Amino acid sequence: VRGLRNATDLEYESSFDFYNRQLAPDMETIYLIAKPELKFVSSSQVRELLYFKQDIGPYVPEIVSEEIRKNEEK
Repeated sequence: VRGLRNATDLEYESSFDFYNRQLAPDMETIYLIAKPELKFVSSSQVRELLYFKQDIGPYVPEIVSEEIRKNEEK
């Protein structure tokens, strides 16, 4: 299961799909289109926000925010 935000993501992910089909012909790839409000969120940008101790709550599910908070407390 792969998430897509735009045409660039589709092109990038479809290149993996090509090789995956060669390696495992029975494997299916399912693409999920991102919600419009998350279209511009990238993991690199979220990691940068974390680096600068900024709130990532608006950009990730609550469970992700909770897990990161737990790990920061350790």
